[in-house]
Amino acid sequence: MPKRSGHNKQDQSTSSTPRKTGKQWAEEGDFHLKEKDYNAALAAYKEALKRDPGMVRAHIGKGDALYELGRYQSALRAYERAIQLKPKSVEAHNGKGNALMMLDYNEEALEEFEEAIQLDPENSNSYNNKAYILWMLDREEDALAAYDKAIQLDPHNAKAYNSKAILLDFLKRYEEAFQAYDKAIQLNPMEPKYSSNKGVLLQNMHLYQDALVAFEQAIQRDPHYVDAWSGKAQVLSQLKRYDEAAEAQERLEQLMEEGYGDDDDYDDFPDLIIFPKEYFQESE
Repeated sequence: MPKRSGHNKQDQSTSSTPRKTGKQWAEEGDFHLKEKDYNAALAAYKEALKRDPGMVRAHIGKGDALYELGRYQSALRAYERAIQLKPKSVEAHNGKGNALMMLDYNEEALEEFEEAIQLDPENSNSYNNKAYILWMLDREEDALAAYDKAIQLDPHNAKAYNSKAILLDFLKRYEEAFQAYDKAIQLNPMEPKYSSNKGVLLQNMHLYQDALVAFEQAIQRDPHYVDAWSGKAQVLSQLKRYDEAAEAQERLEQLMEEGYGDDDDYDDFPDLIIFPKEYFQESE
């Protein structure tokens, strides 16, 4: 009787292990994207596209991962491929518009957001994107109208309230900005950037004690949130609490050394207060 091969069982086990489908790889990419592990997300979407080159979802996900990695030209190509496959994809047009915006093609970005709105006039995020690009084109009143439309379509869109507040702050319409920040915080109380942005507004209004409370609330929600630590250090100094300011500054520098606040704080750009230099020059 011939001897059985010693590796048959292992071979059989290996061959019976199911290979991931394109859909499963895409789902894995979605998971990593949500967890902000963008390199892992990109790798998973690439695997999905090896198995199904026509999967629109994977092309969009690939574009999203590339965008978050700062590879805007590559992200643009991914979104364009998705649009070739599905010309009426609102998500792909919004993604393409965001990539174009980061490449300083603002007029072209506006066209993509307009296309997304034509495809789905009820999409709040498309109006939110349109609002920001209008602001970049120095059309502030049109931008405010677009933010209002985004909020009208989705009254629970905290991101739109926050973005509107940033613009109102830039326009020095502080009371309206304050109300918009409060609404964003009410809708999403666990998001640290909204409290931190409110702290910047209060700082601009010279309400330093109230600003300190807002920055500390942001830190409670995320102890690694560097913008809040930066704001806290500044207002403590403005309150002449120099020892505490030095401690906050030391913690800020420690977090920066550990890699917090590099690029991931700008994932929801323009969710953070990023004003042109002229704004600060005027305020001095």
